[in-house]
Order: sequence, then C-alpha cells, then structure tokens
Amino acid sequence: MKKFATLVFLLSLFSGARSQWVETAAFPGGSTDGCYSFTLNNETYVGGGLLPHKLYQYKPDGSWTSLGTAAGGGERGWAFAFTIGNKAYVCGGANGDPSNLTKDLWEFDGTTKTWTQRADMPAKRDGGFAFSVGGKGYVGCGFDGTYMVSNFYSYDPQSDKWETRTPYPESLLFPSAFVVNDKAYVVGGAGASETASLYTYETYNDSWTKLADFPGELRQAATAFAIGNAGYYAGGMQGYTTNFRDIWKYDIATNTWSNTGMELPNEYSAWQTATAGPINDSPGWVVFVGGASLSGGELKMTAKSFRFTPSQASVTDGNHVRHPAVYPNPVARGESFTYAGNLPVTFKVTDILGREVSQGASEDGHIDCSGLAAGCYMILFNDGIGASTSHLVIR
Repeated sequence: MKKFATLVFLLSLFSGARSQWVETAAFPGGSTDGCYSFTLNNETYVGGGLLPHKLYQYKPDGSWTSLGTAAGGGERGWAFAFTIGNKAYVCGGANGDPSNLTKDLWEFDGTTKTWTQRADMPAKRDGGFAFSVGGKGYVGCGFDGTYMVSNFYSYDPQSDKWETRTPYPESLLFPSAFVVNDKAYVVGGAGASETASLYTYETYNDSWTKLADFPGELRQAATAFAIGNAGYYAGGMQGYTTNFRDIWKYDIATNTWSNTGMELPNEYSAWQTATAGPINDSPGWVVFVGGASLSGGELKMTAKSFRFTPSQASVTDGNHVRHPAVYPNPVARGESFTYAGNLPVTFKVTDILGREVSQGASEDGHIDCSGLAAGCYMILFNDGIGASTSHLVIR
C-alpha cells in the first residue's frame, strides 16, 4: 500500500498503484471459479460458475442483488457469454459436473430481467472464448468432453440460427478474448501446453490474422477485457500449479504488449471473471469476482470481489494529450496542493467509487483539499480550453 511515488499521470489506463483496488462485498454465490459475467444497459451481472445457481447484479456501491435462477436453471461452469444490443446470451458450459457439458443457449433481457431459451449451439462445449461483433455472437475452442477443439461458430439473434465459421488456428482450452473498436482479439490458452499466440478475427472474410505473441509467462484461464482503445490480459495459471497476478496491456495501434506494472489483488487469478462497469455511462471500472489458486497443486477458490478504478484517459487538445501536474502528490491530509496548468480553472473531485466529493474554482492554482479523507481521488479540470484529468493521493 506504499509506493505512491509510482503514480504517473499519463494516458496509460493503469497509472495507479494498489490504492486503486477496493475489496467490495463478497460474491453471494460463495467461493467459486468459472463464472460468466457481462455488462448490459450500464448494469453489471455475474452468474454461473462451479457452485452458484443464481444470477447476481453488481451495484455501483459494491453490493449485490440476487435476480433468481441463472441461465439453464443450475450450475454452469466455464460457459460462454456475450451481449448484443440490450440482450445478453449465455450458452454451453458444464452443468453440475465437469463431464456434463451443455449446448443450450439462453437470452437474458436486461429490461425485464428474464431468461428465454434460444436455439442450441451446434455442439456441447465449455472452456473456450466468446465475444460479439457487428450484431452477432461468436464462440470458439474449448473442451468437447473428449478433446480440446478449434471449432468456431457465430450466432445471429435475428434469425436465431448458428453458423459454422473458420476454425481458430489452434485447438485450445481456456483462451481469453476482448473486443476493441468492433474487432475481436483472442490470446493465450492451452493445447499440449500453454500458448503465446494472439489472433484477431476478420469478420468481412471470416479469417484469422496472427499478431504479436504475448511476451509474458505462458498461461491459460486468464482474464481479458478492454477499456478504451486497448486490451488487457491479467492473471491466469500455468500447468495447473502456478498462478500469475501480473496485468498486461496490448496496444492495438502498434501491435505491441507492455507490462503495466500492476498486479491483481490476490492469488486467486485462474478462471476469475471480470467485466467493465459504468461510471457516468462509460466503462470507468472493472469488477473482478471469484477465481482459483493452484499454488502447490492444491485447488482453492474464493468468493471475494474487487473493484479496480483505473485512471481515465486524459482529454486531447488538438493533437496533444493534456495531463497537467498536481503537486505535492501525495499530499498530507489537511493540506493543499497546486495545479500546474492553464488558469483560471474549475475542478471536480471524485472518489474511488466515482462519487463527487468536492468542486470549485481556482484563480492562482492553489486548491484546498483539507476537507478530504485519506485516499485516492480523480480530479477533472476545465480551463475553458478543454478538460483534463489527474489523480491525487492524500495520505
């Protein structure tokens, strides 16, 4: 909880330190892994997994609400989930037992909070990847009950039909997928051993294109998500004996990977589920739920959930990124700080949960924060030319 000096106010998503992790209420379904999750109509949901039978809604205040029985009426571990419009879709997975694979598809209406069964997917499957692009859902790879497979299918909710697509280039279990700018990316997973491969799917010609290999420790069962114009690949495990906590960023524009320097808040990093949630109608945080640890070859699971609030990308002014400095930073509780940017300026201060806690204006750059408690804050500045953001740590 130290190393506040490592806070760097750049365009990077993960510019904070451990202070940006907040443990919220435990997942009501109990200790588990292999849950599915999705964000729909600015609301976040988690369900399934090895033990839970219900779907739960995650609230902005970090609490949970039960919405009753989940898709398919029971346990559903390592299922596929994707969203299209105001509907979410959950299919496949293991029901009650890892050998009891399913192929049924269920549609969740975000308005009525009800499930409707749709056309079965072409084959029973679990432990693969899923995403949605261009009004269609896609699922691929995984375990068919006997073998790891590369099969890849698309689902059209308008016709309620599935279509077989070009197989993924590798037969894999527990790869991870994210979507940036309506383009899907699939990374990692395990065949005979874990792979470093990253591919993107071209919808216009139904083809896969290989991109830069993941440079970190090879892994499967990792968590992937996207915020802004970048994908993130976190945690996972190798060989069913070693867990990872590192978080990597993939830059779409340059086709390069970088280690963010951040870590997940605990070792339960395999088959963890994560989904981006809204702050003011934008994906301003990510909630991580459950997961498994295999350290020493012993399987342990958790019900803990954590919210990570990343720094917001600074607003651009023309072709320049605007990220004015604030100093001293960290600042001692009860003291003030100085804004080093264009003046005069107005400001709004929000806490780690996105709640506004202070606002005001400054003519000389001096800003009083004596009324704020110790913690990590985001400050939105507006100098009449444009907006910009910075973080402030109060100790």
